[in-house]
Amino acid sequence: MKLAKFFFLSLVSSLFLFSPSGLKAQDVPEIKNERVFKGKALYGFMNGGSDLFLEYGFEELTALEVKYKGSDFTVEVYKMPSPEDAYGIYSQHTFKCDPADAGKCPDCTSPMQFQTAIGNHYITVVYNSATADAAKSAPELADIFFRKYGKEGKPVIPDAVLSGIGSGEKITQRLKYARGAISLSNLNSSVMPAVEGLEGYSAWLLDSGRALIYIDLRTPELLSKALNNISDAGDDFPFTAQSEKDSILILKIK
Repeated sequence: MKLAKFFFLSLVSSLFLFSPSGLKAQDVPEIKNERVFKGKALYGFMNGGSDLFLEYGFEELTALEVKYKGSDFTVEVYKMPSPEDAYGIYSQHTFKCDPADAGKCPDCTSPMQFQTAIGNHYITVVYNSATADAAKSAPELADIFFRKYGKEGKPVIPDAVLSGIGSGEKITQRLKYARGAISLSNLNSSVMPAVEGLEGYSAWLLDSGRALIYIDLRTPELLSKALNNISDAGDDFPFTAQSEKDSILILKIK
């Protein structure tokens, strides 16, 4: 299966080229509180949503309360197994971004929050002060803590998916990534009959599945089971199905 790198990510030449060690004293974040949660200890941090993170292979959360350039922020740094998983959990939480992808990595600004998928980390920065300075500082904080905890890398996206994204389009607004039943059903529940009873697959969804769903089923056996599921669903299944080499299933809206 031919794969293309996530072409516009350039972590080495990130938008924020300063390093924490080179910051002026007044620009170093003051950490007021820091907690670390590993694996299933995440249940102790969030009542709901932990299962979704764990499906993506969540490894570690560093949750911080910081003061930076006169404003208070809550920063959550989620370590994931891969850049794909980091982008996937990020894609579950980004809606109505204004703007989206303003930097060199996928990012989403919404009222009082900045989110990004950078390397193998998903980072969210929340600020209580609705000021231009706080909004400007949020991406800086994400970069600072990525440099402290993160590992660089770029998600790899199949060519069949990338070909549907035009040059200059905001990828955050068009592309989602799922790692199993919880994440896939969150994004497009109508596809679930195809993967009923299956485990270990992943899926890229273009335009939430309205344009294309690219499911990597890992083995010929799972691909065969998915095709049987689709056949059993009959005309009620809203997608046409095409199988590809390397146990890939491509779905498109009828």
